[in-house]
Amino acid sequence: DSLFEAGKASLERNPVVSRLRSEHYDRKLLFSAPELKTRGWTYSGIGRFLAKSDDTRPNPYYSSSGGLMRLYLISRVEAIERTLEWQEWLIESYQRKRSAARGVTTKERKLLNYVARIKIKVPIMTPEDLVNRAIAHYNDLWCDTEKRANASGSPEFLARIQVNYLRHELTRYEQHLDEIAGKTGAHEARIDLRFKIYGAIGRAYRHLTAECNRQSIERATDERLAQFGRFM
Repeated sequence: DSLFEAGKASLERNPVVSRLRSEHYDRKLLFSAPELKTRGWTYSGIGRFLAKSDDTRPNPYYSSSGGLMRLYLISRVEAIERTLEWQEWLIESYQRKRSAARGVTTKERKLLNYVARIKIKVPIMTPEDLVNRAIAHYNDLWCDTEKRANASGSPEFLARIQVNYLRHELTRYEQHLDEIAGKTGAHEARIDLRFKIYGAIGRAYRHLTAECNRQSIERATDERLAQFGRFM
């Protein structure tokens, strides 16, 4: 038995054998760790929520050493991203990064605690009703231009305008922004508020979770870069 186990372990470490045992899924169905990081994941988050990889590929950056790149099914990732636990972790992860980057004053902490207590209510409607309302809202906004939306638009475009419609028209987003405007820590509080609203929309409309995550991370990154630019 010991000889069998030793031989098995040797095979497991052999990069040629590992490659033969990998590539169960089409690469288009998989995320790499760097791709996950663009969605707000960290390596610790990957270990906590995804744990075992779904597939592997030869790592192009370490091909000479036979290193393998771990890959994760997009369907599994998106299912996890729709959970309340992951969305709460995402907010906490961002807050930890921010707090580590600089100190947080008492006034800033007070404002952030205020945002944390805000309850976001997202009205529920059928997917068909939502997309029709979002299309009408988009066309009203751009009525003086040639831009038009319709039900044959790409899934990505339709998801984006649905999230935008819910965020601006059906939550108290603008009112909350007015309440925190001009206060110490307002910049960071706005980012926290957006995370909360995107999270609430994603939980209410599971098919929009990926777009909510994309927008929340993109907006937070843009704001951080803009803030950094003001001090250069």
